Amino acid sequence: ESYPQVAFHVEECSFRDASQLLWIRKCDAAVGIDFEPEYTTEMATLVLYEGAYQALVPSTHPLFEREYLTKEELYRYPLVMLSPEFIGRSYQGMIEHAQLDGYYPHIQQTASDMDSEFFTILTENLIGFVPENFFPEEYAGQMRRIPIPDTNHRFRLEMKYFPGENSALELFV
Repeated sequence: ESYPQVAFHVEECSFRDASQLLWIRKCDAAVGIDFEPEYTTEMATLVLYEGAYQALVPSTHPLFEREYLTKEELYRYPLVMLSPEFIGRSYQGMIEHAQLDGYYPHIQQTASDMDSEFFTILTENLIGFVPENFFPEEYAGQMRRIPIPDTNHRFRLEMKYFPGENSALELFV
């Protein structure tokens, strides 16, 4: 049995852009969190990972030594989040998750990308959010992930694609 030649070209873009690029068929597939539903309802979804968000806390923060954070502790402090322009509907989703927890988050600042968010966490002494399976190793000792038990802050890492349009992609999936 012969297989088509497969070439991968990988680009990093915002969550919102990934949804739109798929919709206009500028790419065959995209991997991300919280795709924009108005662009992706006709697409197939492969769930790659499901998990919880954790707090990302700088070493200068009063909560840095905690083994876990309660929701009450988390929402007592100002937060930094990736901007709505970067993460699309995830921004509103994080607010809705907080409201389901019984709180409204105090988002003091937004960041245009991950590096800016990490810089802001460190320089402004704010709390951020990251998936439970992600940590920027270059910041070890300067910040750490802390679990937030019993929270609604969850995510799904998914691959979206149009089924039947690329035989090599079908083999990959």
